[in-house]
Amino acid sequence: MKRTFIGYVLFFAATISAQIPSNESTFHYPRATITKIGTVSWAMGGAGIANPLDATAGFNNPALQSSYRNIFYAEFGKRLETENAFEGWVQLDNQQFLPAFAALSNSTWDTNFSIGYTRYSSFREEMDVSIYTYDRPAGLRLHMQRKLDVHYFFVAGRYELSAALALGLNVGINYAKYSETISQVDHRAAKGRNYQYTLGAIYSPVESLNFAATFRRISDVEMKYPDIIFDFNPGGFLGILPDSLDFQFEILNEREITVFPDVFSLAVTHQISDHWTWAAQVDFEDWSGFTRNFEDVIQFHAGAGYAISPKFIVFAGYFTETDPTKYRGDYYDQRFFTGGINCKINKRSTLSLSIMNSRLFSNKQPGEEKDLFRQTYFSAGISLF
Repeated sequence: MKRTFIGYVLFFAATISAQIPSNESTFHYPRATITKIGTVSWAMGGAGIANPLDATAGFNNPALQSSYRNIFYAEFGKRLETENAFEGWVQLDNQQFLPAFAALSNSTWDTNFSIGYTRYSSFREEMDVSIYTYDRPAGLRLHMQRKLDVHYFFVAGRYELSAALALGLNVGINYAKYSETISQVDHRAAKGRNYQYTLGAIYSPVESLNFAATFRRISDVEMKYPDIIFDFNPGGFLGILPDSLDFQFEILNEREITVFPDVFSLAVTHQISDHWTWAAQVDFEDWSGFTRNFEDVIQFHAGAGYAISPKFIVFAGYFTETDPTKYRGDYYDQRFFTGGINCKINKRSTLSLSIMNSRLFSNKQPGEEKDLFRQTYFSAGISLF
C-alpha cells in the first residue's frame, strides 16, 4: 500500500508541475518616473540635446562637445510626493536621488571620452490594501510598498567629422531592482539587466547655432521572481509516510517584462545675442510595438536663457509629458513649467539649479472633482573643470 500511495503522490506531483504555466506580464511604469538628467537642459524645458550648456558628459547627446569639458560632473534630485491618478490613498515618488548622475571625462579639445552612472528610472508607490477572508468579512488592511530602480552604467565618446559636424555614442548596461513589502515585511523581489545606447549627431554651421539629432534604444528588462515553493507531506498525518518525507511543488514561476520606448529626438539651439539663447526639441517615442494598449507619442520642449552676466544665467521653459497607455485615459499626461539658474562659482566650478512643476496646469478628467497626478521635481548639478 505504501508503494502504491507513494506512486500516486509522485505521479500527482509530476502532473501538477508539468501543468503550471509561466506567468509573464508586460509592464510600463509611468513616464514621469524617468529621472530628469541635465539640470540646465531641464531648466530650459528639457531641450538639451543641442544645448551648449549641457554638462551631462555624453548622456543626453554624446556628440555634444560641451558636455565633456568637465573633469567631474554630478547631479542630485528630489521628487516631491505625487498623488496617484486612480486612488486617493496611493502615493508616488516621494524620494531623493543621491546622486541622480555622476560622470568623469577628459577635458582635452580633440579627444572626448567619459564614463558615468545615472539612476535612469525610479519608481516608488505606497498604498493600503485590504484582504478579505471568511473570518474577516470587513477585510484586513495592510500597508504595501513597491520600489523599482533602474541604474545605468555607461561609457561615451565623440568623434569630430569636420569643424561643423560631430557624431557620438554612449552605450552601457542597465541594472534593474524591484522589491515589494507588505506591512514592513519583505514579500518578493526581482532583478534584471538589459542594454541601452544613444547615437547622437550635432551640426553647427556657425558658432551660435546648433542642430542636433539623437536616437536612444533600451532593451526590455526581464525580471524573474523566485519560485514559490509549497512543502507538504500528504501521508504523514495518515501514518503511511515518514514525517521527514516532504514533497515540494513549484506553484508559480512569474516573470515581468518592463518596457521602454525607442526615442528619436530633433533639436535646435540659437544664441541670438550676448544675453539671449533659445532652444526647442521634439521627441518621437515609439511605443506601439509593445501591446495594443500603447500608442506612439510626441513630447515637446522649449526654453530660453538670459545671461545677466558672464557668470550668471537664468532659464525658463515648458515641456509636455504625454503617457502612452491610453486605456488609462489622460490621467498621467502632464505639462510642466520649468526654471533655473547657472552660476560660475570660480574658474574651476559651476553650480546649476532647476525646478520642474506641473501643478500650475489642470489635468482634471471627466467625472473627477480634483486635479490628478501632478509633480514637482528639483535638481542641482555641480561641475569641476
